[in-house]
Amino acid sequence: MPCNPVCSLGDQAHESAVHLALHCIFVKEVWYLVSSWTEGLVQVPSDGVGIEEWWNAEVRGLPKELKRWKATILIYTVRNLWKERNRRVFDVMISLPLRVLALIKEEMSLRIMALGSNESQFVS
Repeated sequence: MPCNPVCSLGDQAHESAVHLALHCIFVKEVWYLVSSWTEGLVQVPSDGVGIEEWWNAEVRGLPKELKRWKATILIYTVRNLWKERNRRVFDVMISLPLRVLALIKEEMSLRIMALGSNESQFVS
């Protein structure tokens, strides 16, 4: 299968890791929903920021438990953005940003159940 260099999520820019994780128009919508869901704990990535700079800014200065929880949200969000990209490329299936948020929440809930952690206070 030939590789399309154009982003399969937003169809507006060259597909790169930083674009797919932080800057695509579709991705920005998902980050906005995650920010709203977490009541501002997670911020919508700024335009032009790189992955390492963004990650460090997101977790800088947080207490250990909150840092761990926030990192988990960031990882599950990026993971589900990548999975949405793959659904579009390989399965020709398209989800809306709200569906991607629902999948993120579902995976987070499964994590909490599997670990038996007290992190459920953060998921609603």
